[in-house]
Amino acid sequence: MEEKKATPPVSPPVSPETAEPPAPSKPAKTPRKPKTIEVIAAAVNLRSAPEMSPGNIVGVIHVGDQLGVIKHLKGWVQVEGGFIKRTSARSGLPLIK
Repeated sequence: MEEKKATPPVSPPVSPETAEPPAPSKPAKTPRKPKTIEVIAAAVNLRSAPEMSPGNIVGVIHVGDQLGVIKHLKGWVQVEGGFIKRTSARSGLPLIK
């Protein structure tokens, strides 16, 4: 005896009048304002790596300087141009240009 193979059900064709409208897309994310930090110490060494080493100083920034934040690390902040100790600055200020 031969077994009959089951055929999958066929959906009827969809006409433009009966087609469901596409689901609404999610709204685009609003870009965030740039986060900045303001230096609160008299002079802060800007470093090439997040570690205290005399050989990795790439510059000095001064009290009142504002820098754009790239990333927060444990005890450090990566800013445009390098890294500074987190205790040398305060955050959350709008970027002033």
